[in-house]
This record gives sequence, C-alpha cells and structure tokens, in this order.
Amino acid sequence: MRLRKPILLLLAAVLSIAALYALFRERPVPPPASPEFTLKELKGYGVENRHTGPLYVIEGTVANDMAAPRCRIQIKVSLLDANGQELAQALTEAGPSVSISELKFLGWDELTAKLAPDVSDPCRATLVAPGGETAFMAVFRKPPAGAATYSAVATGSQAPAPSAK
Repeated sequence: MRLRKPILLLLAAVLSIAALYALFRERPVPPPASPEFTLKELKGYGVENRHTGPLYVIEGTVANDMAAPRCRIQIKVSLLDANGQELAQALTEAGPSVSISELKFLGWDELTAKLAPDVSDPCRATLVAPGGETAFMAVFRKPPAGAATYSAVATGSQAPAPSAK
C-alpha cells in the first residue's frame, strides 16, 4: 500500500507533463521583425513543480541589434489558443533565469524572486553590448486550458547610465 501512493503521484506527474507537451507541440508564432532586437532559440516546455503543479516555461535569447548598449530589455510572452487569441501573458526582463531543478522544486515565491531583475543596480547585470545576446525566461503557473502555442516580442529597453557603459 505504501508503494502505491508514490507510483500514483509519479503517474499523475508524467500525465501532466504529457498533457502540457501535447498542448504546446506546435511551433511558436514567429516574433515580429524589430530593428532593435532579435529573439532567437525560442523554446517552450512543461514542468511539473512539486509545490504548484504544472508550469509552462518559455525561454530564448535576445540579441541587441542597436548601435549602443542596452539594459533592462523587456519581453512580452503570450500563450495563444489555436486561433492566435491571447489567453495569458507574462512580462519578463532578459537576464535572470533558473535551472530545470529549480523549476521543479522551488516554491512559486522563490521562483519569481529568482527571475526578478536586480533593482539595486538594474543595468549592471543585464547590460547587453551592440551585437551581444542574453537569455530570457518566462514561467506560467498553471497554464490555461486551450493554449496551443506561444509568442514573444521585445517591447522595450533602457540606455545605461554613462557610468554603466
């Protein structure tokens, strides 16, 4: 009887991840062309979190196509239904990310704290030189039913203070 409960929990976790994979097996919607930033290597995947249940993660890299350094690059990530209608969105900043292990085992508050930008010196950790790249990650807690694909677009950035360059 003791072995039965862990097996059932493992089976539920596997089925949750399989359902997330089935929902999001379509390719992401290509990001709109931007003269300022290029989003690359977009990938989305489901993770079963021990505390909060299913998560859906979208990550990639953003390249600075501008002639000057930029920091605090904001990315809007959306979950879309099969018709392209937005079901959920997350705003994230390029730079912070977490490991797959942290996605599986940290509580929601811990995850969001690790993904939050450093507000004490916002440009130091996320400064991207012209032609440079940095990673970004958005995590959706309990993704909505009906989500079939996703999109991501860079929505803004800041110029660093003269001393940060």
